Amino acid sequence: PVKPLPGYDLWNESKQAWSVCFIVIIPLYIMALTMPHNIVLFLVASLASIVILTADHTLRRMGRMGILYRVFS
Repeated sequence: PVKPLPGYDLWNESKQAWSVCFIVIIPLYIMALTMPHNIVLFLVASLASIVILTADHTLRRMGRMGILYRVFS
């Protein structure tokens, strides 16, 4: 595996990504809980969080600014 860059702090780097995940994912989970038959929402929520975090993390590793960092700053 690739070693993190010097001064690389996973929590600081991914804070924006995590906050977006929570903003997007938690309402989906709440909707899924209020409609138990709709298990698809769980899958969508999980997939969306994985995609957001890995895309953001990968772009940072490649030396580009994270997607969400650009959006939120």
